[in-house]
Parts: sequence; structure tokens; C-alpha cells
Amino acid sequence: MKDYFIKQVEDIKASPKCIIKKWYFWLIVIAVIYGLITDIFAPKEVLTSSNNFLEENTVVEEKVETEEERIAREEKEKKKAEEEAKKERQKRINENSSNAYIYTEKIVKDNLKAPSTAKFSNQKYGYNEEYSRYVVSGSVDSQNSFGAMIRANFYAEYDQDLTMIYFVFDNQVLLDNR
Repeated sequence: MKDYFIKQVEDIKASPKCIIKKWYFWLIVIAVIYGLITDIFAPKEVLTSSNNFLEENTVVEEKVETEEERIAREEKEKKKAEEEAKKERQKRINENSSNAYIYTEKIVKDNLKAPSTAKFSNQKYGYNEEYSRYVVSGSVDSQNSFGAMIRANFYAEYDQDLTMIYFVFDNQVLLDNR
């Protein structure tokens, strides 16, 4: 197919008179002539007069808001703003909770003899509404200095700024700033 088109282009270059014998040449010529004729003879007055008719006969209705409608609209806007604020707060809490877990996991690994062998389980993290704290807990299995796998539990609390205020690792309180 490619060779056919290359041959056609070479034929046109070799003898320019040959192009008027091609069907696509006449198709292009007819399309151009049709476009010129329809553009020249198109009644432009009809188009502009119909647009003016629509503009003149269009009635713009201005709706006057009643007091009840205004109150209902404001309440609806207020409720929508509260919902968006609640969603944003929940999103922030979820992000901070997962960040608190990541921080805790790093601190737990720092307290292990073989951090590369750490396998976390029973992972729980969230936000405690009552105390306004982020809470992280779970278990970790890792090798001790003798190569045996041991399990240790951990629990951590963070304040609103994600500053650790309480940390228990393997039943030992390592930090208590409550």
C-alpha cells in the first residue's frame, strides 16, 4: 500500500498534467466550488433576523427570593459547609492516624535487636475522640540476639501535632508525657 502511494506521488511529480485524470482531484475541485457557492449565496439576512427575533422575544424572568426560601437556602449551604468540614476533618484524622502508625513502626524497629526481621501483626490505629489523641497498637515478631523469633507488643499515643506522648514496648513504659 505504501509503495502504491509513493508511485502515485512520483507520477504526479513526473507529469503534472496527469493529476487531472485522477478521481480525487475532481472530488477536491467539486468540494471547493460547492463551498464557495454556498458561502456566496447564503442569505445572511435570514440568519441575523432570526437571531434578532429570538433576542427580542426572550423574556428574562428574575425570581425574587422570599424570606423562607432565603432561610432554607442558607441552612442548606450551612449544612453543606458542615459536611465538607466534617469530611475534611475525617480525611485529616485518617492521614494523621496512618502517619502515627508509620512513626510508631519506625520507633519499634529502632528498639529491636534485628529490625530487618520484623513482621508486624494485629495492627490497629485510629483517633480517640474522648482524649483527642491518636492511638497506635500492635504486635511485632522479630529475632532476638540468639536468632529465635519473639513477639513483642507495642502501644503509642500521639497528641494533635503527632508528638508522641506515651509509648509502651514489650510491657515496658518507655515514654510517659501525659
